[in-house]
Amino acid sequence: MVDTELQEILAKEVEKLIANHGLAVPGRTPIDNPEIEEPYVKGDAIWKNWNVYRQEKPYKTDENDDELENYVIVIINDEDLDSEGYWTVEMQFIVSIELDEDDRQGHIIIASFMNELWKHFKTHNIAEGEAELVPKSGKKRWNQESYPNYYEAALICDWKFKDVEYVRGVEELL
Repeated sequence: MVDTELQEILAKEVEKLIANHGLAVPGRTPIDNPEIEEPYVKGDAIWKNWNVYRQEKPYKTDENDDELENYVIVIINDEDLDSEGYWTVEMQFIVSIELDEDDRQGHIIIASFMNELWKHFKTHNIAEGEAELVPKSGKKRWNQESYPNYYEAALICDWKFKDVEYVRGVEELL
């Protein structure tokens, strides 16, 4: 397995998580707020119709490209050999949403989503034994300088490749 294959596997996992899971707007469920009269359907609020991109977001070409917003970008970042000689790659999951809400809960929504991603990666054999999540590598970074009503953060984690032959080939190139 190589980095681009891992990127594709992780992007598909993110797409599955978005399609099969949901997160309600905090404070908008009957449990959080008993005054809500409308029926609440789990998964009908925020994670719906998010885009998943590989490496970069497409550029907007006109004002009507708003459907490009609300996204996760799966990015291949730094790559190194670890102390045991295994090739590791840093993967970043940039999450950005536009949310026109008065209660400004975008960071909570993104934090919850990133928590779900991390938990999913830790509990599932994503790369079928060819790469594994490095457990103590996870971190979140927040973009505090987003435009109004936009929220953005990154989940950053390292993945270690188990294919020794691949590592030897890379080592020779270095």
